[in-house]
Amino acid sequence: MVAQSGTGKTATFSISILQTINTTQRETQALVLSPTRELATQIQSVILALGEYLNVPLQTLSQSLSSHILPSYFTRIYSPR
Repeated sequence: MVAQSGTGKTATFSISILQTINTTQRETQALVLSPTRELATQIQSVILALGEYLNVPLQTLSQSLSSHILPSYFTRIYSPR
């Protein structure tokens, strides 16, 4: 079974992550992996918006990365031969 879109899956884990972030530490504290770049971008947008709403100041390294939470995507898993 697959949950339908718009049911709050991303918000659920994003709020949990935001509640555990220690903003006084300047290091990555959460890594969110997604299968595509588009989904990673969407997750980042949700996390930044919820962080603003919940008054969690996130350190931004660039337009695409946060130093506290790092949404990332993968296309291949590296396997040495």
